[in-house]
Amino acid sequence: MNQMILLMLTLLVGQATPTAPSTPMNEVDDEVRLPSDVDSENTSATIDQDSVEDLIESIDINLLVDRARQALDASNYPDAVAAYTMATDRLPNNERLQYNLGVAAYRSGDLDAAARSFELSAQSTNRELTTSSLFNRGNVSYRKALEAIQSAQSEQQEQMQAGQTPDPATLDDPIAAIDTAIDHYRDAIASDPANRDARRNAELAYRLKKALEEAQEDQEEQQDEQQQDQESEDEEQQDGEPQDEQQQDGEPQ
Repeated sequence: MNQMILLMLTLLVGQATPTAPSTPMNEVDDEVRLPSDVDSENTSATIDQDSVEDLIESIDINLLVDRARQALDASNYPDAVAAYTMATDRLPNNERLQYNLGVAAYRSGDLDAAARSFELSAQSTNRELTTSSLFNRGNVSYRKALEAIQSAQSEQQEQMQAGQTPDPATLDDPIAAIDTAIDHYRDAIASDPANRDARRNAELAYRLKKALEEAQEDQEEQQDEQQQDQESEDEEQQDGEPQDEQQQDGEPQ
C-alpha cells in the first residue's frame, strides 16, 4: 500500500506541470530613458558634472539590460541574472527590471531570488505587470511544492527501507507550498479575471493539493492501524506473562 502511495506521488509530479512564467517585459518603454543633458531652450548651456554622471549611469544600465536580454535569448540564465542584478542594484525601484530578474532567476532554478523579485514587481501600478508578477509568484510556490514532494518521496522511501512506516508529516511542507501557490494564482485572477493561465494553474494546484491530502490521510490511517496492531500485540504479551508464572507456581516441588 505504501509503495502504491509513493508511486501515485511520482505520477503526480510528472503530470502536474504548470504554465511557465511569462516572457520578460520591456523595461520602461523599451529602454531605460536617458536624462536630458542640455536644456532645449538654451543651446549655449553647458553640461554640469551631475548631468554627465547621470548620462554615463543611464548608458551603463542600458548596456546591462541589453546584455541581460541577449543572455536570456541564449538561455544563459546565470549571466542574465548577473546583468539584471547589477541593473536593479542601480535602479531598485524599476518594477520591470525586477520582474525580468525574477524570470531569469526562475529559469536558472533560484526560486528564492525569483520570489523576491516577483514580490517587488507585484507592487507596480501597472495592472499587466502586477498580474504577471502574482501569476509567477504562484509558479514559484508550485515548483517549490513539486520539489518538496520529491524530497518527501525520498524521505519516505528511506523510512520504508529501514522497516519504518512512512511519516505522513513529510507531506506537510508540499501541502503548505501548494496552498501558497493557490493563493497567488487567486490574486492574479482577481487582478485580471480573464487570465486563463492563472485559472489553469490554480486548477492544477487544487487537484495536486487534494491528491496530497488524500495520500496523507491514507498514510495516517495506516499508521493508526499499525499502532493499534502493535498495542494489541503488547497487550497479548502482557496477558501471557502471568499465565507462565501461574504454571511455574503450580509445578511440583
